[in-house]
Amino acid sequence: LDLDRFGIGAKILPEVWKCKATLQPHDHHGEGSVFEHLLLVVKNMRPGASLASIWAALLHDTGKHETIVYQAERMRYPLHQKVSCKHVMTIAKRLSFSNKLRNSILWIVEHHHSFDSWEAMKRSTQLRYFHQPYFADLLEMHRADLLGSTTTASHEKNTDSTDEKNFLLQQVKAIEHDYFDEIATKEKIKKLEPFLNGTQIMQLLKIKPSQKIQTIKEALLDAQLEQKIMDKTAAIEFVQQYETLNEKPTRGRNN
Repeated sequence: LDLDRFGIGAKILPEVWKCKATLQPHDHHGEGSVFEHLLLVVKNMRPGASLASIWAALLHDTGKHETIVYQAERMRYPLHQKVSCKHVMTIAKRLSFSNKLRNSILWIVEHHHSFDSWEAMKRSTQLRYFHQPYFADLLEMHRADLLGSTTTASHEKNTDSTDEKNFLLQQVKAIEHDYFDEIATKEKIKKLEPFLNGTQIMQLLKIKPSQKIQTIKEALLDAQLEQKIMDKTAAIEFVQQYETLNEKPTRGRNN
């Protein structure tokens, strides 16, 4: 890279260039340092990828430089995405990014490990992700992130890493299909309004404003997203049952 050869990159993006000295586990990152990984992720972004997703690809792991620790002979980078987000803020200010671009990069970087627990997520949580404005960018960066991780020759005969990578890439395809099907066939979910608002819930349960109202509203919206509730009548029954099921028993006095 000319940016590297002439020292320009280290001046403009020191957060990225510092990653040249940040090691990674060889069994999952045969490409070498975090710096090499970041470049490979950018290289694997598909044509037409958004500017935000490309910047996120370049910056998502910069926090590893400051968070690397060794645990049981393994390298770990606890909460590196939070440090990466701080780098995004610094770089956005340095390069005069618009607020929209900065915020979109931040969201992608902050959530780039969300797919680690995708299979265990509630369906309603997955749907909430689908309707985030930058979810498609997040998924594209995740795909490139997987492709930007290579297996060293010494580990090629051990198929565990390869099988895991293939599984995750298949998972990306499945999530893509699910995402586009959901967006195409359920447009109404984009602007989903709860069947009951906070005032109606308070009137129904005859209670005053409290955090409890927000908790019930979120549970009601989850039920709507999962299509367990299809109309206002069912929503009323849900709220009444929710209140009954979550009512704390009153302790009697000992006489």
